[in-house]
Amino acid sequence: MVTPSTPHARVHHFKILDSTDVDQILALFGIRGVNCNGYSPGFNRFNESTLNWYFKNPDRYLKHAYFKPRFNPYQLKYPYADYQYTLDDMLSYQNAPFIEEAFIFWDANKTLPNEQVNYHLVPITIAGETNQTTIREQINNYLLNNRIISTTKVINLNSYNMSVDCGLVLPLPAGTYQNQAITAVYFDGGIRIIENPSKYSLADLLKLTNGANNVYLFTIKTPQKINIINHHVANMEEIVSLMQSNYNIKIDGVDIIPSFNIPMENCLYYYFKNPDSNLLGAYFEAYPNKSYPYADDTYTLQDMLQKHDTIKTAHVFWFDKEKAAKTKYNKDLKQYEIDLQNWKDQRIFKAGNVYRIGEIRAILGNNNRLLYCLDRGKIKNITDPRGGIGGK
Repeated sequence: MVTPSTPHARVHHFKILDSTDVDQILALFGIRGVNCNGYSPGFNRFNESTLNWYFKNPDRYLKHAYFKPRFNPYQLKYPYADYQYTLDDMLSYQNAPFIEEAFIFWDANKTLPNEQVNYHLVPITIAGETNQTTIREQINNYLLNNRIISTTKVINLNSYNMSVDCGLVLPLPAGTYQNQAITAVYFDGGIRIIENPSKYSLADLLKLTNGANNVYLFTIKTPQKINIINHHVANMEEIVSLMQSNYNIKIDGVDIIPSFNIPMENCLYYYFKNPDSNLLGAYFEAYPNKSYPYADDTYTLQDMLQKHDTIKTAHVFWFDKEKAAKTKYNKDLKQYEIDLQNWKDQRIFKAGNVYRIGEIRAILGNNNRLLYCLDRGKIKNITDPRGGIGGK
């Protein structure tokens, strides 16, 4: 007899990919030996394990239903017959005294009532060589720090958890999420299992939320390496000429203190913190629509070279003493050659020529004449002791 105090059956809904998953899910509730092969959609007779009684007008996504019996002193049972009872009929108040729990299995494409799931793509950044232990630790730390779990989980890479009581140990089916390779998936509720993951995809697994409100998909993110180009230069002027000639980048200014540029600007005016004695400065090329922090005397060169997500290329300029000395020598030599040529151009008498006394008098005359003096502050006249140019 049904009374207001009669307890309702506890109803569990599960989305599955294959009928073979039913037995494994029920085993988690201590129910074993259920046979559903070849019967769909069907349910079991009272206290029997074969789901071979067909529903009337079943939902197109309904796969199976198992009713755990509620025993009573009157030995009353819920009804059964092929095509006579809908799922709602079997879960009705009239059958409540005879069903303790109902396990309803749906096709994975079914949208269950009140089903709202948030999917979170979580990048795990690994610097240097990928280390499985580090990856496991970072996944656990993320779940712990965000209070998703209270104790660490056993985590295998390329795995997911069957329930919140299990580690991430079941193998992931193949596939990507938002074009990202996934190394682990954690569901914060519900139960799911894939008997044969090679037959299905990651997208199929993500349909099996079964009560989870959040699904966390972990992807390994290896930071892009900054292209670091070291330039050994003689002076700040060479920085400007080198960048213009080799990279078609116009540097608008270089501070005498080792400095770097800000995004979208070409002036090296922001001072490095604790620069190396040989550092002259650095020019950073950022990724499009990316920026990086900048302030005077705040960031070392190494600090800036950790900005993997924003800096694409770093041109680092180092003072080269040997090159600077050679540059100065070449500059002095060039000036000497200019001065020598100027002297040659000013000579009245050319080397290798023979001049007669009459030709000399015709050129110089009989008065005192300045022939050439590099230091005009020390000019001395060339004087003939007889007051002119003598000789035969």
